[in-house]
Amino acid sequence: MRPHLGLCLGLLFVCAQAQAEPRSAWGDFQDALLLESLDGEYDQARSIYRRLNRNLPTNHPVRGEALYALARTSVLLGELEPARQALSEGIRTGVCTDHCRDLLEQIELRSYAVQSVPVRWDFNTSDHSVFHPWRHDVSGSLTLETPLGDDDPALLWSTTRGPWEADRLVIPFENPNPGPETLQFQVLSVDAGTWLRVEAQDREGHRYTWGAGTMMIAEKEELTVTVVLPRMVRTDQRDINLDPSTLAQLEIIDSSAADGNRTGSNRLYLDALELF
Repeated sequence: MRPHLGLCLGLLFVCAQAQAEPRSAWGDFQDALLLESLDGEYDQARSIYRRLNRNLPTNHPVRGEALYALARTSVLLGELEPARQALSEGIRTGVCTDHCRDLLEQIELRSYAVQSVPVRWDFNTSDHSVFHPWRHDVSGSLTLETPLGDDDPALLWSTTRGPWEADRLVIPFENPNPGPETLQFQVLSVDAGTWLRVEAQDREGHRYTWGAGTMMIAEKEELTVTVVLPRMVRTDQRDINLDPSTLAQLEIIDSSAADGNRTGSNRLYLDALELF
């Protein structure tokens, strides 16, 4: 079996660290990686990762790698709750931060992925599939809140525009059948004018844009946004349209800093989000 690229990189990392650490921990971890990559023995490898997690000191660097590998193999074996527990432990103890948070987010996105349409979220409860990626926590957050003067809750997107990557929301999909044809939602920009983009990504990683790319929402303006998904075009090949059945995720992006030269904080309320 041909080794996976990620596992090969992991082996290189382990070999580099082996000079400074006792053979037992790094060597056992390397053996488990080899069991995975060369033999496909995920369950046996997972047993080693569990033992390392149990026996190593909390802050040992191998323990962080073992927790991540334990979660990864649990996902491969279809056991998501043990994977969540391992990743949460790595994040809590600080031995596995960014890559553990990335994998935990992927698990959650997969768990809430849209698989069929029509679907509609009025945001009266937290039962929806709109996510704020953790890597954009510096830029914003999501909560459920009732707008001033209204009696119906909505999804409050508190966002800060700055020189970093534009803040965004993500709606995940998993082999949607049927594929959605239309995205529609209401948006209210509270504190400032906003430039919004809607972009898509297919399962192969190709990105798609809608129309001219950016729509302007004035301060205090409430707008209904309608995006016809099969009319979205690939960013690198504009004669190719999106096939909705291959959709991996939709993104709603606050591109105000880049497209409108506006920085600072803003509140956006989203409501009545539909896919049909």
